[in-house]
Amino acid sequence: MNKWLILALLFVLPVAPLWADEALNQALARFVVNDTELQTGHYQQEKYFKSLSQPMRSQGTFRVSRDEFVWQQLSPISNTLTLSQGTLINTDYRNKQQVIQGADAFLNLLSALLTVQSQQIAEFFTLSDVTEHCVKLTPHQGALSEVFALVTLCGQTQVEKLLLDEHNGNRTDIRLQFK
Repeated sequence: MNKWLILALLFVLPVAPLWADEALNQALARFVVNDTELQTGHYQQEKYFKSLSQPMRSQGTFRVSRDEFVWQQLSPISNTLTLSQGTLINTDYRNKQQVIQGADAFLNLLSALLTVQSQQIAEFFTLSDVTEHCVKLTPHQGALSEVFALVTLCGQTQVEKLLLDEHNGNRTDIRLQFK
């Protein structure tokens, strides 16, 4: 996970709508929301920079529960982001921990996207387009809308792919496999 992305999203201030957009709710209804206490899985991420010919690849695991979100990169180097009780802790490959201030908004959002929490998604996005297996969302909140042009959730019954298109031409593709 890129530190600049977390820093860019520090300034996102969620404003809860009284109700989520009905079209957005219908589009997200294709994904089965797993209300179990704990969801885990693996991810593969490719970060495409406009200035590089090959993507930067990473992979790891994730764990989402009501009280905690863990995004653990296993390769090419180990790094873990843990959001618990409103505190974000970064644990690097040397097992050195650092509290990151204010970035919890980004991980809360990532957790909401992975688990398809439509109320939270509606706080940050409007529905842009729906295809057979994908829901395209346009950010409309603060720093999020300054960084990202489009966020796409794809899958049959769960989110299997998360695509993040940035205004600067960079793109991140995250493939998810829930256990």
